[in-house]
Amino acid sequence: MTETKLQPQLKKTKLTKLTKQTPNLALTTQQLHILKIIYKFRFVTANRVAEYRDVSTRTTNEALSILLNRDLITRKYDKSYKLLGKGARYFLTPKASKLLKPEPNINEQVLHTRYKDRYVSEAFVEHSIEIMAACLDIRSSYPDAFTIFSKAESAGHNFMPKPLPDLYLRRNKTSEEAKQNTEVNNKKDTKQNTEANKDTKKLANKETKQEANQPKYYFIDLIPDNLFFITKKRINQYFDHFESGDWGGGQYPTILLICQSKTVIKKANEHIKNSLDDRYLYDYEVPIKAILKTELIGHIKTS
Repeated sequence: MTETKLQPQLKKTKLTKLTKQTPNLALTTQQLHILKIIYKFRFVTANRVAEYRDVSTRTTNEALSILLNRDLITRKYDKSYKLLGKGARYFLTPKASKLLKPEPNINEQVLHTRYKDRYVSEAFVEHSIEIMAACLDIRSSYPDAFTIFSKAESAGHNFMPKPLPDLYLRRNKTSEEAKQNTEVNNKKDTKQNTEANKDTKKLANKETKQEANQPKYYFIDLIPDNLFFITKKRINQYFDHFESGDWGGGQYPTILLICQSKTVIKKANEHIKNSLDDRYLYDYEVPIKAILKTELIGHIKTS
């Protein structure tokens, strides 16, 4: 079975200018960019937004203040935040949701859920902040290697598992492109190449071949509670999704479950092994592993 066309064509939320349907608001490109970042991650901090946009925190705070004054965003903040060294947590207002609705690649059902953001738990807010932090870590560790989709950007696609993964990674450089790069590198070499150049070419070809064998896709979940039954339930959901055939064939994503303790990780990986045996599956068919947060980057590189 061939891979579904939707998988590589899942579009990232584009940070474009406002459509003609909302000219009266006259938002700047920077302000709209920030609104779409908040749409992507649901809850954000000034520091994380600044890092995501590669601008100063001061510039970001100024932009956030304007959006606050225009009632396009609001924030969660109390005295305990200062004692804990935490910044305000920003999220979209209903006014901003209505503004974003006609924009490209914005999911109306996702916007509808945002009307409840004022009432979600503190744990839910912090989980969203952690997801954004993981995204930034991956992006800084592997610049341009992946397109990273949040839950908001994965919504509405039937091939995705339910519940949606916290992050969905799609490798930008395909195996076919890696193969073509190897062929181009070979053609560039001539008889005048020195031994040093030949060694460099061999090393480059070896690295390209390794890249071609790396996973194309990843599902990443941050398990919020230090409870095994939650992790076990999530593992079973991924196995059920694989067996449903909804992914459409081809390489199934590598699944990384970030847990909060080594005890849960040990139990989770034992459950994964037993589930593979019970379902008569090989580990390369459904590559799934429970890991610590500090191990995430290394597992993306070596999986």
